[in-house]
Amino acid sequence: MAERTQFPVLKHFLITGLVFAIVPALLANLLIGIAVGVIELKFSFTVSRNYIGALLVTTFFIALVGLCIAVGNRFVARRLVPTLERRNIVYSTLLFALCILALVTIQIVDMVDNIDSSFAHQYPVDVVLMISLPIITMLALPSLYYFLSTRQFLREAA
Repeated sequence: MAERTQFPVLKHFLITGLVFAIVPALLANLLIGIAVGVIELKFSFTVSRNYIGALLVTTFFIALVGLCIAVGNRFVARRLVPTLERRNIVYSTLLFALCILALVTIQIVDMVDNIDSSFAHQYPVDVVLMISLPIITMLALPSLYYFLSTRQFLREAA
């Protein structure tokens, strides 16, 4: 019988969730913000001012974090926890989702604080679109984390 590791959920979450996903996500967010700022200044091209540009940046960010999650899962599967049960993946995903919720909530609160009430009354659709991007991130990242972890660990267990 295969050797059972202690605390597989914590090992998976700490390595894949924090080291390979959240820390690079914070760095990627910073670097993407700098790159978008440089592009906007250098070329007088507004990427983040319209919804489609901001959506493309958000999609790129989610894809980049997904790549980091896949690499983290591969590292954990090869070095620390060869197999995870589905319930362990669910627990790890919940921990990851709580971290993402905390980070995205900060963004949403900051965004809502900066919205002028007269702007919200004049352009309610724009306000909804602005808030939709962090919500998309909040839903997509834990879903991607669960999907990639399930594919990696349940495929190897079979």
